[in-house]
Amino acid sequence: METVKKEPGSSDIIRVWVDRYGDKMFTWALQKTNDRETAADLVQDTFLVASQSLEKFESRCEPGTWLYSILNRRIALHFRVLDRRKGQPGPLQDEQGNLLDDKGFIQVLNACMNELPEKWSATLRLKYLHSRNSHRICHELDISPSNFWQILHRAKLRVRECLENHWFKG
Repeated sequence: METVKKEPGSSDIIRVWVDRYGDKMFTWALQKTNDRETAADLVQDTFLVASQSLEKFESRCEPGTWLYSILNRRIALHFRVLDRRKGQPGPLQDEQGNLLDDKGFIQVLNACMNELPEKWSATLRLKYLHSRNSHRICHELDISPSNFWQILHRAKLRVRECLENHWFKG
């Protein structure tokens, strides 16, 4: 593990990371976007975010792991923005508009959420309805981060299946 200066704006370590990870990250971003300019912008944005968040870096993990997690979030954000620009419905929209404005949909969603185990329902509600961060949710529900992501994944799958059976096919 490398020692990291925790002062915001510390550019020495960022330069080292750009040299060490920049080309590989560009290749990764290019594979995901199929656009050289977009890939370069995403990698540059990743290093900018890393330099602004350097005090949050925990030396328990490898810098590459941290940088790739930032890059993957930037890539996901890029595609969400593209979808919005294209006017495509988002995850909680259909052709008529926002599903969260439909009282019938809300009733079905609540029924689906109520069928989940209590901890699963609480995890989904805290994450998506109350916009709490994962660290706080783990603390409040007394679960580990890996358990949190597993619960969240399984709960989303079950709610999706329920909505498909009771709303979208009904």
